[in-house]
Amino acid sequence: NKHINPSQLNAIIKCLRAKDLSLIQGPPGTGKSTAIAELIWQHIRLNPKERILLTSETNQIEEHTSEL
Repeated sequence: NKHINPSQLNAIIKCLRAKDLSLIQGPPGTGKSTAIAELIWQHIRLNPKERILLTSETNQIEEHTSEL
């Protein structure tokens, strides 16, 4: 994805390599939603039969990622 910056790419790679659980956190406007959407896309591409649980303190992330 050409919209992913090096910091986001690093977070995505760490999440994909995690054995159990991954968390992405940061201040507003840092591209967390974009990184999470890309992470979900890559995870589905690599593991099409696995399920993903996406949770958030607010529903903003769910709304954003469902639009992508």
